This record gives sequence, structure tokens and C-alpha cells, in this order.
Amino acid sequence: MKPKIFISHSSKDVKYVEPIVELLADIGMTNDNLFCSSIPDYGIPLNQDIYEYLSSLFSENELYVIFVLSKAIIMAVLLA
Repeated sequence: MKPKIFISHSSKDVKYVEPIVELLADIGMTNDNLFCSSIPDYGIPLNQDIYEYLSSLFSENELYVIFVLSKAIIMAVLLA
């Protein structure tokens, strides 16, 4: 299995996630080894079912997860 970084975040926190993706891209990461659903070219491809794509992402890659925690994601969890 190939390694891939998965950035877990709230879509409301894209302003915090963009600099992380930019930094990783600057050091050579591509959409082949980086997934971030809120950033174009790093998310779910067009015409792909979100659940099927995420399932294949988890089963076909050795994932390293970066959790971007914020008030938005904590509130989403508490209200779920």
C-alpha cells in the first residue's frame, strides 16, 4: 500500500487548511499522496460517489491523518 496524507477538517475551516496543503505541495506532495476534500485537485474526483471514493481511499492506501480541530468541528460533533 502506498502512503497518503488525509487531512480531516470541517469545510468551514478551509482558511486554516489551505496553508497546510500549500506547504505540503511546496515540499513535493501531490494529489497522488495527499487528500483534502475542500481543496480543488486534492479532493474527490468529479463523477465519483463520495462514500465509494473514501472507502477505496482507506482500503488502498496507508493513511496518515492530520486532524485540523477547531470550534466548528467540535460543535459539529457535539450537535450530532
